[in-house]
Amino acid sequence: MTRSVHQEKVIRDLTAGWVAAIGAQDGEAALAFYGPDIRSFDVILDQQVRGADDYRDHLARCMLLCNGEPVFEMYDLEVSVEGDLAVCHGMIHCGCEDENGEMKTGWMRGTLVWRCEEGRWQICHEHLSNPFDPCSGELIMEWRPQHQPQLLPRMEKAS
Repeated sequence: MTRSVHQEKVIRDLTAGWVAAIGAQDGEAALAFYGPDIRSFDVILDQQVRGADDYRDHLARCMLLCNGEPVFEMYDLEVSVEGDLAVCHGMIHCGCEDENGEMKTGWMRGTLVWRCEEGRWQICHEHLSNPFDPCSGELIMEWRPQHQPQLLPRMEKAS
């Protein structure tokens, strides 16, 4: 296995772990994937968050919005690694059960930039977004993939 192929697998596995932590609403596990200088462009609450401390607060507030069973899955993941930087992007299906037990979900685009420092890969930038109609300014929440998306396999939690 070449270094590039190996590093792509490392990033793919780390991303699967990140998805699992977010999906399990395990804030501490999710935060372990982020570097201290994280810059996040999120679709929920804060448009931009800088630094691990602010991101910790942001993530906690986001998780409080989910009253019921959460859904957080990543599809069609593509990974590119060059030196100490990696970029991965795909489509994210997320949401949660509402107070009536009805599942409310939607699709968004997701990009993570990973940086390797001292042998450890961490997310230094995350960008989550929804498409919008530039004429009305409205988000397009009904958007669905026009193909059968490929689910990123879930990572099993280490025991």
